[in-house]
Amino acid sequence: MFIKKMRLPGITVLLMILLLVLSLAVSVQAKTFIDWRAGFYVTYPDDWFHVPYQQVSQFLIAQDISWQDFDYDAVLARKTDRPFFQGPYIFMVFQPRGELTQIQIDSVLEELSAEYKSTHKEGALVGDVIFPINRPVYDRQQQAIGVKTRITSETIDKILIELWRFYEKGVAIFLCYAPKDVYNEVRPIFMDIFNSFSTKDIDQIQPEDSFEVVDLAGREMIVGDMDNPDPGRGGGTAEFSKLYYWLALIIIAVVAVWLIYRQRKSRFFKTKTNQ
Repeated sequence: MFIKKMRLPGITVLLMILLLVLSLAVSVQAKTFIDWRAGFYVTYPDDWFHVPYQQVSQFLIAQDISWQDFDYDAVLARKTDRPFFQGPYIFMVFQPRGELTQIQIDSVLEELSAEYKSTHKEGALVGDVIFPINRPVYDRQQQAIGVKTRITSETIDKILIELWRFYEKGVAIFLCYAPKDVYNEVRPIFMDIFNSFSTKDIDQIQPEDSFEVVDLAGREMIVGDMDNPDPGRGGGTAEFSKLYYWLALIIIAVVAVWLIYRQRKSRFFKTKTNQ
C-alpha cells in the first residue's frame, strides 16, 4: 500500500512536468526579428521566415525596383515550396521621423483619406479585425493606422493591408500582402505580427551570439548569390525552439531518474521493514 501511495504522486509530478514542457514548447514556437536600425522587434510564427535579402532583390529587380527606390528593412514570409512572393509576406519599412505629435498624425490620416478618397474611421487594430476596403482605420490608443486595398492584374489578385505604427523613433510600416484566396486565413497572422511590435528592453531579449545577424547592405549584393549572405548589423532573428527542446528533454530525463530512484528506495525500506 505504501508503494502505491508513492507511485501516484510520482506519476502526477511527471505528468505535470510533461504538461509544462508541452506548454513551453508551444510558447517558443515563435521567432523574433529585431530591427536594430529602427529600434523595434516583432515575433512571428515558426512556419514563417526572414527572407534573405538576395531573394527580395531578385523580386524587386524583376519589377525594375532597386533598394534605393524602396528602402525596406526586412521581409517576413510564410514557408512554402514556392517563391516567397507567391504566398503571404510582409515588407517592413522604417521612416525615421522622430516622435510625431497628434496633430502630425492627424495630418497623415488626412493625407491617407484623400489618397483613398474616403474618410477614415476609428477602431481597434487588434485580433481578427475586419478592414473596409480603401478606408483607413485609426487606432488612437496604439497610435496605429491600417488600410486595406486590392491589387489586381491579368496574373495577380492580392490583398494589401498597409499598417502604420507611430512611435518615438518615427514610423514603422508593415506592408502585408496575401493572395486573395488565403487572405482571410492569414489576416489574423498579419495582425499578430504587427501587434507584437515592441521597443521594450530590446538589448535584453537574447544574448547577441544567439542571433543570425544580417546586413542591410545585403540588399546590394549581386543577384544570384543566394546562399552566402554576409554578416553585419542590420537586423536579426532569434530562434529558441531547439534550445528549449533539448533543455526539456534533459529535465524529463533527470526527473524520471529521480522518480525511479525514489520508488526503488521506497520498496527497499518497505522490504526491510517487513523482515
